Amino acid sequence: GRTLLSTSGNSLQIITAGSNPIYFRTNATDRVLIDSSGNLTPYTDNTYDLGSSSLRWRNIFATNISVVIFFFTCIAHVHV
Repeated sequence: GRTLLSTSGNSLQIITAGSNPIYFRTNATDRVLIDSSGNLTPYTDNTYDLGSSSLRWRNIFATNISVVIFFFTCIAHVHV
């Protein structure tokens, strides 16, 4: 696939041919991609965080938001 970078006024445009995604990479490792439908996704499932404990997103504006949280709770019973 071919990727074109261009500037128009004060903006940067990244254009791919066909349905090729746009990858964001650091240290030769793909981290995040924007697929041909415009979805922003991590490259590897269950690996990366959005923000950190010291660098947080202030607001998220969304319509029909779905939040799926996977967790396991273990309760220990101790008999003395």
